[in-house]
Amino acid sequence: MILFNAWTFDDILVVIEVTDLSSRRKKAELYASEEVKDYWVLNIPERCIEVFREPRNGRCRSAKTYQSVRRGPLFGGARDRAVSL
Repeated sequence: MILFNAWTFDDILVVIEVTDLSSRRKKAELYASEEVKDYWVLNIPERCIEVFREPRNGRCRSAKTYQSVRRGPLFGGARDRAVSL
């Protein structure tokens, strides 16, 4: 049985969410303060993916936006692949 309330930030490799766009920077800082390596926001209104990486001192040192049908993010520094929203 999986207990959904038993996880910690150490268990998280990436957070991917559709969120209120006004809260994404605050959430990026929260996840960065807990050293979550990747935080992706599926920005449906603007048809893009926003990727926050390189957490250090409560801030993400890297923030990139990938537009629809352009190159998209992958884990571990691998080459980007095409994505489409």
